[in-house]
Amino acid sequence: MLNLTIPMAPFPQPRPRATKNGAMYVPKEARERRMELQAHFLRLTVGQKPLEGPIALEIGLFRAKKRDHRKDGDGDNYEKAILDAGNGVLWVDDRQVVDCHWFFDEDEEGRIELIVKEPGELRRLPPMCSGPVATMRDGEPVTFIPTTNATKLEIAQDGRVWINDTLFVSP
Repeated sequence: MLNLTIPMAPFPQPRPRATKNGAMYVPKEARERRMELQAHFLRLTVGQKPLEGPIALEIGLFRAKKRDHRKDGDGDNYEKAILDAGNGVLWVDDRQVVDCHWFFDEDEEGRIELIVKEPGELRRLPPMCSGPVATMRDGEPVTFIPTTNATKLEIAQDGRVWINDTLFVSP
């Protein structure tokens, strides 16, 4: 459906702030960055109406190499910033997103890559991620990122999962 590359560093959606009177607001910098992202979306989709119906997203968050990312927000906050910016521009409402996958990587300046597809068309993980290769028991290769000491992952068609040759999940 859509394949967009936005030449701006990804940013997390901050939590709403409260005034002394209790009114909630989004910080000015966050509003400005969202408007900048929306302007990129509009420029890349000139003449297109917002998508309707269920959609799936794959989001590549390429942060600038020269920055220290230890204080950056969680990935879901980056996802939320993109979903909010796409409302009324790329899609009618972010409630249409029924499948969403994001990943972090680094780039010289930072950029956002966004793929919008029909639900069920997304890969489970991006092809450029590093990590051991897992094989399906029927031989179909998949890629995964280990979160433990896993070096080998196998998935059977019946749903059984082996990690390092040990049965981990059985349906």
